Amino acid sequence: NAPDAIYTNDLMGNFTSGNRKAEEMLGYSQQELIGENYFEKGILPEEYATKAIELLERNRRGEPTGPDEFVLVRKDGSRVVVEISTFPVTIEGELEIMGIVRDITERKRAEDAVRESEEKLRFMFESIEDAIMATDLQGNIVDFNEAALRKHGYTHKEEIAGRNAFELISPKDRARLMEDLGKVIEGDRSRSRKEYTLLTSDGSDYEAEFSYGVMRDSSGNPAGLIGVMRDITERKRAEEALKESEELSRGILNTATVGIYLVQDKVLQYASPEFEHITGYTRDELTGTHSLDLVHPEDRERVREKAIEHLKGQSNVPYEYRFKCKDGGVLWILERVTSIAYKGKQATVASFMDITERKKTEETIRHMAYHDTLTDLPNRPLFNEILTLELARAQRNQQQVAVMLLDLDEFKHVNDTLGHPVGDQLLKAVADRMRRSVRKGDTVARMGGDEFMLVLPEMSQAEDAARIAQKLMAAFTKPFVFRAHKLHITSSIGVAVYPHDGENSETLIKNADIAMYRAKEQGRNNYQYYTPAMNGRVLIDS
Repeated sequence: NAPDAIYTNDLMGNFTSGNRKAEEMLGYSQQELIGENYFEKGILPEEYATKAIELLERNRRGEPTGPDEFVLVRKDGSRVVVEISTFPVTIEGELEIMGIVRDITERKRAEDAVRESEEKLRFMFESIEDAIMATDLQGNIVDFNEAALRKHGYTHKEEIAGRNAFELISPKDRARLMEDLGKVIEGDRSRSRKEYTLLTSDGSDYEAEFSYGVMRDSSGNPAGLIGVMRDITERKRAEEALKESEELSRGILNTATVGIYLVQDKVLQYASPEFEHITGYTRDELTGTHSLDLVHPEDRERVREKAIEHLKGQSNVPYEYRFKCKDGGVLWILERVTSIAYKGKQATVASFMDITERKKTEETIRHMAYHDTLTDLPNRPLFNEILTLELARAQRNQQQVAVMLLDLDEFKHVNDTLGHPVGDQLLKAVADRMRRSVRKGDTVARMGGDEFMLVLPEMSQAEDAARIAQKLMAAFTKPFVFRAHKLHITSSIGVAVYPHDGENSETLIKNADIAMYRAKEQGRNNYQYYTPAMNGRVLIDS
């Protein structure tokens, strides 16, 4: 929504992003710009290449630039005159260049027109004075000075002499001027100083302040009018520029897609509309609030330390923390803070964006990396981490940990006869029953295929694992029903217990596997504790 075009590019001049105004200004869609180099794309004419490279090199050194004037080539080949301000920014750890581009084509045309007129007038005359013009009561010009001639863009007196003065007034002001002049003729002095828009010979206009009075004949009757016209275009432009600047600043704050706030003496002095929108607080509720009161309690100390660093000028790196909203919800925000002088005292201005969805996405990705996609159980890497942690805890607390390896009996027959979709449904149902059969602190993981692993921490005695194994086997006694299929399936379970059967993850998993195969040799649908004798059996079978 920014009124100016905003873009980012990498350090080689390749576009990485742009707003809607950038698309409108250049005539390219964002998809057409991303990854393109503004030199190679032909957006920047060759005559500006050296200048652009110099500015890019300054950006690489961390220096902001601008505003600098350039000409850009649109997609349709037309050209637009712009002012570009650039500054380096760090986005996700990478240095990029952000540019703010303002279209000054119309302003340049207006400036060129004014400059051409002024140069012509300066060449013709040594000095410029207020224009003075006299008319009869019907408005026909009867006399004028050189300044009046110059100001309206004429070179010969014949071009203006005898014309009606109302032709030099903008149509939008003619009726008002006629009314004011009528009142002045009647003696109303309050109408003798007014502002109007005047027309020049080339069709352009300018703002003027009129002071006019009535000329009378020897009998005292009104005979004509005389007016002094002072050009106030520059003053009006300055007033309008100030107004536009204030409106622009207000517009940026009102439409910025990031929250912006100012803190002084540890309390909020200002909050932008987007800050209110993101957090749910009103500006009145925020003003005067201690800034740390809005921070999640677990993050307050870190935010306080960051604020001190910023006030000392030691850091300006964005950082993340959690924010408390008015409705009690918690948002993750990414914030950048800078120190400024405000009302003669040091203050900090911060801008932040809501990254809650990004954090959720990161959590989803992390979850996917450590969980089985079919059953949502922990996968092998996560199982190994959990087992390592539980073994360390058991060693400190002198406790036992059981490791179970569970394999479904004849699962291959299900896949071969009913197909993998039914097999997948069965695996998900098995995972669900296993979750409901173990204790709250136990971990069930899928290692792949029809093989599952369990970690049973805080066991007072090795025999406690037998109750879990029996509960698991009992959970499979009820058939699994999938549409027209009623499946009866059993499992073989091997158990290894820390520290008796091994003191590290690798050994315990290996021994649980050996015990599981022993359970299959015993006719399946049973569980076996690992014993050292099983190693001998494995060697004989080998």
